[in-house]
Amino acid sequence: LLTLAAAAFSWGIWQAESRLAVHWTSARTFSVEGRISSIPQLGGRDYRFQLTPERWSGESPAGKHPVILQIHGSLPELPVVGQRWQLQLHSEALSTLPKSPFADLDRKRFWEGIGGVARIENARLLPPSLWNLGDQIAAARQAVLQATNMALDRESAGFVQALSVGGGNQISPEIWQVYRDTGTAHLLVISGSHVAVVAGLILWLVQWGWRRIPWLVTRWPAQMAGVLASIPAAWAYASFAGMQIPGERAAWMISAAAIAWLLGRSHQAWQGLALAALLIVLGNPGAMVDVGFWLSLGAVAALVAVGYGEGGWRTLLRSQWAVFIGLLPILAGLFGQISLVSPLANILVIPLVELLAVPLALLGTLLALMDMEWLSRILFRLVAVQMDGITALLSALLHIPFAQVRTGTGRIRALLAATAGLSIFFLPKGWPGRPLALLGL
Repeated sequence: LLTLAAAAFSWGIWQAESRLAVHWTSARTFSVEGRISSIPQLGGRDYRFQLTPERWSGESPAGKHPVILQIHGSLPELPVVGQRWQLQLHSEALSTLPKSPFADLDRKRFWEGIGGVARIENARLLPPSLWNLGDQIAAARQAVLQATNMALDRESAGFVQALSVGGGNQISPEIWQVYRDTGTAHLLVISGSHVAVVAGLILWLVQWGWRRIPWLVTRWPAQMAGVLASIPAAWAYASFAGMQIPGERAAWMISAAAIAWLLGRSHQAWQGLALAALLIVLGNPGAMVDVGFWLSLGAVAALVAVGYGEGGWRTLLRSQWAVFIGLLPILAGLFGQISLVSPLANILVIPLVELLAVPLALLGTLLALMDMEWLSRILFRLVAVQMDGITALLSALLHIPFAQVRTGTGRIRALLAATAGLSIFFLPKGWPGRPLALLGL
C-alpha cells in the first residue's frame, strides 16, 4: 500500500508539472492540425469544442504546447468527434473561458490538460484516411448526423443523435431543463446501459450464428465466442459515441467481467467498478474533478449495492430508490436542489427509453450506415415520436407539488449528517437501527 501511495503521488506530481510547464500567449495567430476530442456544442453561429493538436506551425506560441485546446468559432462543415481539421487560430487568454457556479471549471480544465483557448479564423476539414480507425469512426458519426438531420427537424434529430452517437447539442435548453429537473438527463447521453445493450446484442448474435456452424462449435463453445466478441463491441460503440466517461466506464467493466469469465475466475462488479475508475483517472486526471465522473460512479455503486439485475420489477423499484438515495447528498451539495419526482420519473421512463427508443435509434443508425435510407427514416421518426411523448410526461410530473426542493449550497455539516444518515439505507437487511436512515432525509 505504501508503494502504491508513493506511485500515485508521483504520478500526480508528474501530471501537474507537465501542465504547469505550459505557457500560453494570447493575441497570437498560428495554424495547427488536430483532432476534435469532445462533442461540439453549437451556440448561435459558433461551435465550441476541444481539439487535440497533432502538428503545430512555426508561428505557434513558444514554449511547451498544451495537450488540449479549447476552440470556438464558425466552421464550413458540421464538426463531429474524431474529425481532423487544419485551423488558423487566434490565441486568447484563458480567463475568457466561461465560469460555473456549480463547479471549479478552472481546476477541471487544468487537470484535463486544457492549456490554451483560441478563436477560429480559417478552417479546412482534412480528408479521412482509409487506414486510420479514428477517421473512419468520425466519418460514420458524420453520416449518422447528416442522415438524422435530413429525416427530422432539428430538435427531433437531436433526440436520435443523443441516443445513438451521444450528440445532444441540437436539443433546446428548455428540453434539457425538463430532463435535469426530473433527474432523467442521464437518458440523453450515452450511458453505460447503452454500451451494455450493444455488447449484449453482439454477444447474442455471435452465439446464435456460432451454434449454427458445427465446425466452429466443435472447436470452441459458442458462449465463449460471444463473450469474447462483446469486448470489442463495447469499445467500438463507446468510441463511436465519443468515449464519454459513462461509456468508457461501462467498456472497462464489461471487459473486466468478460476476461474474468474467459479465464474461469470469479469476478465481482465492485472489482470492475474500481478498475474502471482507476484506469479512467490514469488516462484523464481531470475526471477526478468532473461532476459527471462521480455521479456515474455513485449511481453504479448504488446499483451494485442493492444487487441490480437479480429480480423483476421489485428490483427495478429498489434500484431506483437506491440511486436516488445514494446521489441525494451529491446533488444537494453541488446544485442546491433535489428532484423528489426523480424515482417515479425514472421508473416510468427508463423502460421506454432503454427497451424501445435506444434499440430503435441504434437499428436506425445501422441502417443509415448501410444506405437503407427509407427504413432508417421510419425508425428515426418512431424514436422522435416516442421521445416527444416522454418529454410531455416528464413535463407533467414537474407540476406535482414539491416536485423539486431547493436546499441551498455550502452547508457542509448538514450534508455530512445527511450522508451519514442515508448510508444506513445500504446496510444489510436485519441490521439494527436501519429506520434511523429516515433522519438522513
